[in-house]
Amino acid sequence: FRTVQATPMFNHAGEILGVLSTYFRAVHRPSPRDLRLTDLFVRVATELIERKQTEEVLRRAYGELTTINAALEQEISERKRSETIRHQLFQQLVNAQEEERQRIARELHDSLGQHLATLHLGLKSIQDRDGFPLDVGERIQQLRTLALQIDDAVDRLVFDLHPPALDDLGLEDALQRHVHGWTEASGI
Repeated sequence: FRTVQATPMFNHAGEILGVLSTYFRAVHRPSPRDLRLTDLFVRVATELIERKQTEEVLRRAYGELTTINAALEQEISERKRSETIRHQLFQQLVNAQEEERQRIARELHDSLGQHLATLHLGLKSIQDRDGFPLDVGERIQQLRTLALQIDDAVDRLVFDLHPPALDDLGLEDALQRHVHGWTEASGI
């Protein structure tokens, strides 16, 4: 090669992308037309190189976005699964609490209620006997009244813990019945 013509290629930011070199076997002096054609070719080549670089940047960004999107979708799925599990655990907790309230209410009603009824009947049978001084009879009547009051208090406690209507009628009807009873009792 006898002649070399080198033309630098700059991108739009002014950075050098490379050099276009043209080699000639004989001594050659480029004409103005040759220089214009070389400049045109350099501009086209520079545009193509920049386009390919931009496409590569976009391809990498797309790959990263795809990876990030997949990670986000997995996180959303895990959060939904966690929320479902949390909801199920909460429901189990509520059910366990309600079953425990029902068990306690039943034990209070059955055990304490029977004892109070037995106490009341025992006091009545003692009171029905003759031969007690008046003050002892009055005291037995007071104890019977107290036993009935305690029995009523236990019934209210049992009702507050677990209203029987809840099992028989369901939540909505039990609430309506409770509000109606409360309204009558309170006058509100």
